Amino acid sequence: MIKTELIVQHVQSFRNADELKELAVELFNAGVVKFGKFHSTSGCILDSWFDLLVVFAHPSLMDKMGEYAYKFFTEKKFNFHSICGVSYAGLPFSVIIASKLCKPFLIWNKEPSLHSAERRISGKTPKNEYCIVIEEVTCSGRSILEVIRDIEASGMRVKDVFTLFDLEQGAIENLGEMGYEIHSIMKMSQFAEILFDEGLITADRRDIIIKGFSDKFALNGDCITNSNLEKRKLVQYDQRVHSCKSEIGRKLLKLMSEKKSNLCVEITDQNIDTVVQVAELIGPYISILSINWYVFENSEEFKLKKLLNIAKNHNFFLMDDSKLSEDGDVLIEQCRRRFKFVDLLTIYAVPGKNMLLSIKSVMDEFPQKGIFVVACPNVTNALVGSNFEKNSIDMTVATFEEVTGFISNKNSEIPLGYICMRSDLKNSVSIGNSSDNSFYSNEMVVSNIGADIVQLHFRDFENIDELVKKEQSLLWNAYLKRFGSMELECNRQ
Repeated sequence: MIKTELIVQHVQSFRNADELKELAVELFNAGVVKFGKFHSTSGCILDSWFDLLVVFAHPSLMDKMGEYAYKFFTEKKFNFHSICGVSYAGLPFSVIIASKLCKPFLIWNKEPSLHSAERRISGKTPKNEYCIVIEEVTCSGRSILEVIRDIEASGMRVKDVFTLFDLEQGAIENLGEMGYEIHSIMKMSQFAEILFDEGLITADRRDIIIKGFSDKFALNGDCITNSNLEKRKLVQYDQRVHSCKSEIGRKLLKLMSEKKSNLCVEITDQNIDTVVQVAELIGPYISILSINWYVFENSEEFKLKKLLNIAKNHNFFLMDDSKLSEDGDVLIEQCRRRFKFVDLLTIYAVPGKNMLLSIKSVMDEFPQKGIFVVACPNVTNALVGSNFEKNSIDMTVATFEEVTGFISNKNSEIPLGYICMRSDLKNSVSIGNSSDNSFYSNEMVVSNIGADIVQLHFRDFENIDELVKKEQSLLWNAYLKRFGSMELECNRQ
């Protein structure tokens, strides 16, 4: 009979399994399940499909689904101001639910309205109030995310998404990574099991439904095979802001997206005058400027202020790439001194958990600053275990989850909420133990391996503005390749 435990586990709004069974049977009899060949929005061919539009030919069933949704909302006790539906079937269901709950209803326009070239949300959108998005059937979450972006652009906030049926194709995972929670009345696997248990479909057809919707898809429609690496390659910077635990990490992701730069430049010169001059030239093209701490320790205060003003005017972060490895009070004092001038620090994870705890205590004093953990050894054939990088990442996330990111070769080990930085593959003497790094260009580690930002090292500053501008274009185009789009390429000479 019905798998009661499975149903109760996922659908808390129904007092018993019979209510869910009754809904599933009525939907099947109304013809929502179709068998044949169907092209999904994810780009795959399915042997079955789920069409809720047919419900609108059955007013009593439509009203019953509205009652079920109303019960769900009242039992969940969501705190929200408005409801916004996703086209097409999500819109009438949203109207029904909003009416039953006496909540304002927002209309999302797929195209900008005539009276406003940019506004796509119609209705009152009070700043910082919460809005719930409603979609009738959820696949990868791509259409929901488009609506969420426009709602948030209007000044409102989104935390929860409600869907009548979850096709289990990645929406919960994809949007969950960004901080959104999806709630559903029923999952496709539950629906298929109920129909089989009630004798409405054969075992073969049950398997067709479940197997057909078993693949998970990224937001751009590509099938997900490796959750960390593939999501890093396929989810855009601004879509990852909500999943980032670090405040400066969220700002960096926004900056990279808006400035179209995933480039960090390290200036090795220790003369403050040279650093200021170079920073002014390359500022428009970078997201991070990395400088030796000696510059800050041995320069006049007015020159340092000039550098800080350049960073502010050109909108980039300053990073001290000293790779601190001390522990205890010494480390805490060094971090405090550096955070007076820089936004980001780099540390080695070698000393272990106690070092991370020391860093965590400092970050409580400087919540708007950030840390990159160097998870790869700094010399080739270093005397560390083969699992050093993975262990460093796992230990850091478990101990100090607010870390901004990692300098690492193992992008697949880094959760999506953390920024992955890679060192320059052309000019670095050594970047770790991964022997296959020599086969990758800087652009390839972005486009193929999913690095978020590349750190380039410059010792010769002749024509540096032109060189950095070209590198910025190359790396940004490499990032765009992940999503199948390109801007005008700037080819190497």
